[in-house]
Amino acid sequence: MGSSFTSPKGYVIDNGAIITWDEPHHSITFSGCSLLNNEVGVNYAVVSSSASATIKGKPYIHSKLIVSRDKENYQGKEKVAKVEEATLVTLANSNSVAEKVMAYYDTPSTLSGSIVLNDEKPLDNLTMPNQFEEESTGIIKSIEGTFGQ
Repeated sequence: MGSSFTSPKGYVIDNGAIITWDEPHHSITFSGCSLLNNEVGVNYAVVSSSASATIKGKPYIHSKLIVSRDKENYQGKEKVAKVEEATLVTLANSNSVAEKVMAYYDTPSTLSGSIVLNDEKPLDNLTMPNQFEEESTGIIKSIEGTFGQ
């Protein structure tokens, strides 16, 4: 407290302190100190040096919700899709998220890309990155080539 440091947003702070807490909070209030450079996040605040200060906030509420969808005559590979690390999913938008997850697994995708041909031919299995930077495995539907000088 009181020494010079660089804040998370890149400000050089003299005679201030960075205060951190473990759990994310919102509606943060300060008494006995002042917020410097309007720099406050969910887990920290940069405040003026003070012998006695009080910082209060309200914790975010974390909840888990199970939303399921069944689709008649579903032909997709995945029968159960779990989305456990989603953030900003609420009761208000959870149905929309469930529909989008089902559509992701239900809709076949077409990936196009360059490959170095060795012995590959149509109907062979192929693994390549998809638009989500994940590995996707599928079959080669067709091979088109262009030869030139």
